Amino acid sequence: MILKSDPNILDADVISIAESRLISTDENDDFHVPGFEPPVRLDQKQTNFNTRPPHGLVLYYRNDCITSQYSHFLNSIFRVCYSRHNITHESLSFQVVFVYKAPNCKLQQLKDTFLANLLPDVYLRHPKIIIMGDFNIDLNTGNTSFLKFMRDSFCCSQIVSKPTTSYGTLLDLIFLNFDSKVNFETDVLDSYWSDHKVIYVAIETQ
Repeated sequence: MILKSDPNILDADVISIAESRLISTDENDDFHVPGFEPPVRLDQKQTNFNTRPPHGLVLYYRNDCITSQYSHFLNSIFRVCYSRHNITHESLSFQVVFVYKAPNCKLQQLKDTFLANLLPDVYLRHPKIIIMGDFNIDLNTGNTSFLKFMRDSFCCSQIVSKPTTSYGTLLDLIFLNFDSKVNFETDVLDSYWSDHKVIYVAIETQ
Protein backbone atom coordinates (compact mmCIF):
# COMPACT_ATOMS: atom_id res chain seq x y z
CA MET A 1 0.00 0.00 0.00
CA ILE A 2 1.46 3.36 -1.10
CA LEU A 3 0.51 5.23 2.07
CA LYS A 4 2.71 3.07 4.25
CA SER A 5 5.87 3.95 2.31
CA ASP A 6 5.45 7.69 1.73
CA PRO A 7 6.97 9.74 4.58
CA ASN A 8 5.36 12.98 3.37
CA ILE A 9 1.90 11.49 3.76
CA LEU A 10 2.63 9.63 7.00
CA ASP A 11 3.78 12.90 8.56
CA ALA A 12 0.20 14.23 8.39
CA ASP A 13 -2.35 14.07 11.19
CA VAL A 14 -5.30 13.67 8.82
CA ILE A 15 -5.18 12.11 5.34
CA SER A 16 -7.85 12.06 2.65
CA ILE A 17 -7.65 10.09 -0.60
CA ALA A 18 -9.98 10.72 -3.53
CA GLU A 19 -10.72 8.15 -6.25
CA SER A 20 -10.01 5.42 -3.71
CA ARG A 21 -11.81 2.78 -5.84
CA LEU A 22 -12.61 0.60 -2.83
CA ILE A 23 -15.63 -1.70 -2.81
CA SER A 24 -17.80 -3.05 -0.01
CA THR A 25 -16.00 -6.41 0.12
CA ASP A 26 -12.63 -4.77 0.82
CA GLU A 27 -11.62 -5.30 4.44
CA ASN A 28 -10.38 -2.34 6.48
CA ASP A 29 -7.59 -4.49 7.91
CA ASP A 30 -6.04 -4.68 4.45
CA PHE A 31 -5.75 -0.89 4.37
CA HIS A 32 -4.63 -0.27 7.94
CA VAL A 33 -1.98 2.42 8.40
CA PRO A 34 0.04 2.16 11.65
CA GLY A 35 -0.63 5.07 13.99
CA PHE A 36 -3.97 5.88 12.37
CA GLU A 37 -7.53 4.90 13.15
CA PRO A 38 -9.35 2.51 10.76
CA PRO A 39 -10.25 4.31 7.52
CA VAL A 40 -13.51 6.19 7.12
CA ARG A 41 -14.81 5.21 3.69
CA LEU A 42 -17.31 6.46 1.13
CA ASP A 43 -17.23 3.68 -1.44
CA GLN A 44 -18.83 4.12 -4.83
CA LYS A 45 -21.29 1.35 -5.63
CA GLN A 46 -19.79 -1.30 -7.87
CA THR A 47 -21.93 -1.70 -11.00
CA ASN A 48 -19.51 -3.74 -13.11
CA PHE A 49 -18.17 -6.69 -11.15
CA ASN A 50 -15.24 -7.11 -13.53
CA THR A 51 -13.78 -3.68 -12.70
CA ARG A 52 -13.55 -1.42 -9.69
CA PRO A 53 -15.53 1.85 -9.68
CA PRO A 54 -13.42 4.92 -10.52
CA HIS A 55 -14.45 7.10 -7.58
CA GLY A 56 -14.74 6.99 -3.78
CA LEU A 57 -13.24 8.76 -0.77
CA VAL A 58 -11.15 7.52 2.17
CA LEU A 59 -10.15 9.39 5.33
CA TYR A 60 -7.47 8.51 7.90
CA TYR A 61 -6.81 10.38 11.13
CA ARG A 62 -4.18 9.74 13.78
CA ASN A 63 -4.92 7.86 16.96
CA ASP A 64 -4.42 11.01 19.06
CA CYS A 65 -6.98 12.99 17.06
CA ILE A 66 -10.52 13.16 18.39
CA THR A 67 -13.27 13.24 15.79
CA SER A 68 -16.91 13.94 16.52
CA GLN A 69 -20.14 15.05 14.90
CA TYR A 70 -19.22 13.69 11.51
CA SER A 71 -21.50 13.28 8.51
CA HIS A 72 -21.18 11.87 5.01
CA PHE A 73 -22.85 12.53 1.68
CA LEU A 74 -22.67 10.47 -1.50
CA ASN A 75 -24.66 11.25 -4.65
CA SER A 76 -24.22 8.42 -7.14
CA ILE A 77 -26.03 10.33 -9.90
CA PHE A 78 -23.92 13.49 -9.84
CA ARG A 79 -20.95 11.51 -8.49
CA VAL A 80 -20.06 13.98 -5.81
CA CYS A 81 -19.30 13.03 -2.21
CA TYR A 82 -17.97 14.64 0.92
CA SER A 83 -17.11 13.67 4.48
CA ARG A 84 -17.43 16.30 7.24
CA HIS A 85 -15.69 15.95 10.60
CA ASN A 86 -15.08 17.97 13.74
CA ILE A 87 -11.49 17.11 14.63
CA THR A 88 -9.64 18.07 17.79
CA HIS A 89 -5.86 17.76 17.97
CA GLU A 90 -3.51 19.25 20.58
CA SER A 91 -6.38 21.30 22.06
CA LEU A 92 -7.23 22.88 18.68
CA SER A 93 -10.56 22.18 17.02
CA PHE A 94 -11.17 22.12 13.27
CA GLN A 95 -14.24 21.63 11.14
CA VAL A 96 -12.94 19.72 8.12
CA VAL A 97 -14.75 18.71 4.93
CA PHE A 98 -13.12 16.43 2.36
CA VAL A 99 -14.65 16.62 -1.12
CA TYR A 100 -14.57 14.62 -4.34
CA LYS A 101 -16.38 15.78 -7.47
CA ALA A 102 -16.27 13.62 -10.58
CA PRO A 103 -15.26 15.36 -13.83
CA ASN A 104 -18.72 14.84 -15.35
CA CYS A 105 -20.48 16.51 -12.41
CA LYS A 106 -21.49 19.99 -13.49
CA LEU A 107 -20.44 22.98 -11.43
CA GLN A 108 -24.05 24.01 -10.78
CA GLN A 109 -24.80 20.50 -9.50
CA LEU A 110 -21.94 20.82 -7.03
CA LYS A 111 -23.18 24.23 -5.87
CA ASP A 112 -26.71 22.92 -5.45
CA THR A 113 -25.42 19.94 -3.46
CA PHE A 114 -23.37 22.18 -1.18
CA LEU A 115 -26.29 24.53 -0.56
CA ALA A 116 -28.83 21.77 0.06
CA ASN A 117 -26.70 19.33 2.05
CA LEU A 118 -23.39 20.76 3.23
CA LEU A 119 -24.30 24.33 4.18
CA PRO A 120 -26.93 23.31 6.80
CA ASP A 121 -24.34 20.94 8.28
CA VAL A 122 -21.48 23.43 8.66
CA TYR A 123 -21.25 25.78 11.63
CA LEU A 124 -20.18 28.94 9.81
CA ARG A 125 -19.12 30.70 13.01
CA HIS A 126 -16.48 28.06 13.64
CA PRO A 127 -13.11 29.87 13.48
CA LYS A 128 -11.27 27.04 11.71
CA ILE A 129 -13.12 25.61 8.71
CA ILE A 130 -11.24 23.63 6.05
CA ILE A 131 -12.96 22.44 2.86
CA MET A 132 -10.56 20.61 0.57
CA GLY A 133 -10.26 17.89 -2.01
CA ASP A 134 -10.47 17.03 -5.70
CA PHE A 135 -13.02 19.46 -7.13
CA ASN A 136 -12.13 18.81 -10.79
CA ILE A 137 -12.54 22.54 -11.45
CA ASP A 138 -9.50 23.98 -13.23
CA LEU A 139 -8.81 27.38 -11.71
CA ASN A 140 -6.09 27.94 -14.30
CA THR A 141 -8.81 28.36 -16.93
CA GLY A 142 -11.05 30.65 -14.92
CA ASN A 143 -14.03 29.33 -12.93
CA THR A 144 -13.76 32.29 -10.59
CA SER A 145 -17.51 32.10 -10.03
CA PHE A 146 -16.94 29.10 -7.77
CA LEU A 147 -14.45 31.06 -5.67
CA LYS A 148 -17.09 33.76 -5.18
CA PHE A 149 -19.66 31.08 -4.32
CA MET A 150 -17.41 29.65 -1.60
CA ARG A 151 -16.70 33.10 -0.17
CA ASP A 152 -20.34 34.10 -0.14
CA SER A 153 -21.72 30.76 1.11
CA PHE A 154 -19.00 29.45 3.44
CA CYS A 155 -16.82 32.53 4.13
CA CYS A 156 -13.84 30.56 2.81
CA SER A 157 -11.01 31.54 0.45
CA GLN A 158 -8.94 29.24 -1.76
CA ILE A 159 -5.20 29.00 -0.96
CA VAL A 160 -3.63 26.57 -3.49
CA SER A 161 -1.78 28.48 -6.22
CA LYS A 162 0.34 25.84 -7.98
CA PRO A 163 -0.81 23.27 -10.57
CA THR A 164 -2.00 20.09 -8.85
CA THR A 165 -1.78 17.63 -11.76
CA SER A 166 0.88 16.45 -14.19
CA TYR A 167 -1.00 18.30 -16.94
CA GLY A 168 -0.60 21.73 -15.36
CA THR A 169 -4.21 22.03 -14.21
CA LEU A 170 -5.31 23.26 -10.78
CA LEU A 171 -8.08 20.85 -9.79
CA ASP A 172 -7.35 20.13 -6.13
CA LEU A 173 -8.34 22.97 -3.85
CA ILE A 174 -8.20 24.05 -0.21
CA PHE A 175 -10.69 26.58 1.17
CA LEU A 176 -10.15 28.17 4.60
CA ASN A 177 -11.88 30.75 6.76
CA PHE A 178 -8.86 31.38 9.04
CA ASP A 179 -8.15 34.88 10.29
CA SER A 180 -4.71 36.49 10.25
CA LYS A 181 -3.87 35.17 13.72
CA VAL A 182 -3.71 31.57 12.47
CA ASN A 183 -0.34 30.61 11.00
CA PHE A 184 -0.40 27.99 8.28
CA GLU A 185 1.42 26.91 5.15
CA THR A 186 0.29 25.06 2.06
CA ASP A 187 2.10 23.45 -0.83
CA VAL A 188 1.83 20.90 -3.61
CA LEU A 189 4.02 17.77 -3.59
CA ASP A 190 4.83 15.39 -6.42
CA SER A 191 3.29 11.92 -6.33
CA TYR A 192 4.48 8.83 -8.16
CA TRP A 193 1.22 6.89 -8.17
CA SER A 194 -1.22 9.37 -9.73
CA ASP A 195 -1.45 12.22 -12.23
CA HIS A 196 -2.79 14.26 -9.30
CA LYS A 197 -0.26 15.68 -6.88
CA VAL A 198 -0.51 15.85 -3.09
CA ILE A 199 -1.94 19.04 -1.59
CA TYR A 200 -1.64 19.88 2.08
CA VAL A 201 -2.20 22.55 4.66
CA ALA A 202 -0.06 22.58 7.82
CA ILE A 203 -1.37 24.59 10.76
CA GLU A 204 0.76 25.87 13.60
CA THR A 205 -0.57 24.50 16.88
CA GLN A 206 1.63 26.40 19.33
